[in-house]
Amino acid sequence: MLAVVIAGAFLSPASAAELGMKAPPLTIAEWVKGKPVDLKAGEGKNVYVVEFWATWCQPCRTSIPHLSDLQKKFKDKGVVFVGISSGPTPKVKPFVEKRGYKMAYTVAVDEARNTAAAYMAAFNVETIPHAFVVDKAGKIVWHGHPMDKLDTAVENAIAGKSPKSVSGLREGLAPSAGTAVQ
Repeated sequence: MLAVVIAGAFLSPASAAELGMKAPPLTIAEWVKGKPVDLKAGEGKNVYVVEFWATWCQPCRTSIPHLSDLQKKFKDKGVVFVGISSGPTPKVKPFVEKRGYKMAYTVAVDEARNTAAAYMAAFNVETIPHAFVVDKAGKIVWHGHPMDKLDTAVENAIAGKSPKSVSGLREGLAPSAGTAVQ
């Protein structure tokens, strides 16, 4: 019963997620590329980019090379990129295998959508691709479209800087660009 209450805390609309909150764990059905990622184990040393995508999503396909380039750029600085799809695994696995080195980051399948709920639904995000930056302290410090200032958000997280909010956001509206901790 306690586990249900705790899990519900991540999903309940009454407990809306906020930047600066501790990043929820990644609950993954299958790691289809790379080693399993444990955010808690990387606290104090790694920055993570947790990105949500789908095989059928053309903007997601467009962002894959960008994410691969950023993973290569930041790999030696302790940044780990994780692409998460809600599956199904039989479609995701061949999609990832076909791209080979062109999809140069860890990829996982979240068929039960637990991780998607803990991030996407908790932040009231309904569109993909969408990325979240988790700093070395294990807190979500930015979220937005992976093609919109993700590199700056990662650089700020590496440096331990609190990123500035992206201009143009209006209260009450879902951000169309990256959103950062104040």
